[in-house]
Amino acid sequence: LKAAREVGKALRVLVAAGLVVGAVERVVVWRSHLGTLDGDEAVWGLMARHVLDGEFPAFFWGQAYGGTLEVFLTAPVLAIFPSSVVALRAVPVLLTLVAVFLVWRVGRRTVGEPAARAAAVLFWIWPSYSIWKSLRAHGFYGSGLVLGLLLLLLVLRVAERRSRRDAVLLGLVLGVAGWQTGQIVPIAVPALAWLVWRRPAV
Repeated sequence: LKAAREVGKALRVLVAAGLVVGAVERVVVWRSHLGTLDGDEAVWGLMARHVLDGEFPAFFWGQAYGGTLEVFLTAPVLAIFPSSVVALRAVPVLLTLVAVFLVWRVGRRTVGEPAARAAAVLFWIWPSYSIWKSLRAHGFYGSGLVLGLLLLLLVLRVAERRSRRDAVLLGLVLGVAGWQTGQIVPIAVPALAWLVWRRPAV
């Protein structure tokens, strides 16, 4: 029992340290030349400003793909803090934190504790590209990540037990994710195939 408590305490320390390391990594990237605002971010910021003026674009300007969920989430933040790079990037950073939580939730159902916590911490601190991308208002990557993880979590929940609510949420997530990004396809197809194989009655 004492050994289990010590392991639990050590794990909590490692998780806390990982959260700090991930935050420091992001501050360093933000303050470096890698954190300079780019053209894609400027477009998403302009789209959010247009939402505040009553426009409701379905896709990235000039494209037939790339849903605008993050634009609608960013618009109220820019209404409070106009022309702020921090406000523009607040949504993708928050979405990354939600994704960290979802990695842990999915991990609990697939690899159990403490591996799920380790996976969440690793997701937060690595790889370098993901750290950089989590700071960019590039429109649909953060939301696509969250929706993909939600999809996996709901598939696991529906496989565990019969739940009309979870089935409806799964359909909603699939629909929104399909609007947001085609990158959901390589996640959704095998996940749904596994669900049908695991529980044909679904």
